[in-house]
Formats: sequence, C-alpha cells, structure tokens
Amino acid sequence: MLYQIGHEGLRFISGHSSAIHADGRAVHVGLHTIHDLARETFGNEVVITQACY
Repeated sequence: MLYQIGHEGLRFISGHSSAIHADGRAVHVGLHTIHDLARETFGNEVVITQACY
C-alpha cells in the first residue's frame, strides 16, 4: 500500500492511496473519488456540493 497526503497551509489538502498486487493489478483511490462513490451509492439525482473555494 502506498499513501500520499499533502497540504498547502490551511488552504487545501490532497490525498491518494494505491494498492498494488505482485501480479501487477492495482487499485487507486483519491479524495476526489468520493464524488463518484456518492453518485454510485445515492444515484445521479443527488446534489453534491463541493467543499472548495
């Protein structure tokens, strides 16, 4: 498992994680993927407000 987390002061954070199998298969997850997961879970009609400025 690989983890990467960063920030710029108090302005924003970013994060990414990867799991890599010995046979070359891999899965990647970033903080930004929560929007895709929310749509899969709650449906396309849900309103998702981004926490950004």
